[in-house]
Amino acid sequence: MENKTTSHLNSRVWYRFLKVIYILLFIIILFGYNLIIFSGTELKNLDQEKTLIICNYKDEKVFSPKEKNIRLNNYDFKNRTFDYKDFFEGYNEYKIKDILENCYDMTNISNLDVFAIQRTYEITGTKNNKKDYDENYLKNEINKIITGYKTDSEKASYLDYSIKLFTVDPVFTHYKFLTYFFIGNLSILLFFEIVRRVFYYIVLGTIKLKE
Repeated sequence: MENKTTSHLNSRVWYRFLKVIYILLFIIILFGYNLIIFSGTELKNLDQEKTLIICNYKDEKVFSPKEKNIRLNNYDFKNRTFDYKDFFEGYNEYKIKDILENCYDMTNISNLDVFAIQRTYEITGTKNNKKDYDENYLKNEINKIITGYKTDSEKASYLDYSIKLFTVDPVFTHYKFLTYFFIGNLSILLFFEIVRRVFYYIVLGTIKLKE
């Protein structure tokens, strides 16, 4: 084709048809991607580096989830604040074990029941704040938790949460959402621009067009 102008291409029915298809596909894909991003990605996500896990007793260690490879997420926080009771009752057994292990150097914690650990400290108190308690009462309370098949909700019913072994100070960031938004949209724009240039090269033999 000797006439390498967009005006010449626009005079062709087949080109106008392809142009409509191209624009429709661009709009559908761009709109669809952004719909997924806005509906499926939180505007703010937990910052794994700046969020702090604070051990309330013993050495009172402080560390970030990333530092100890503890994967917390948005769902661990209600209204973006940490609630110890909700965290215990939210099926977070493995996360709690990881936190307690790093806070208090507990050995063989994988074989222990986090609800039994919590109840023990509620009755005995901590090293710096010991309580007077009856050994038989302690054993009876722990047996209620560890004997028989019980759900986490049933185990939690024996706790009073008078002792909080740790807390979490969350920090949220827009970084993840903005990364997906900008990289995704720029990738779509780049892809369609490449397709357009390749098409012109195939049809006209050049990617530099004149009006």
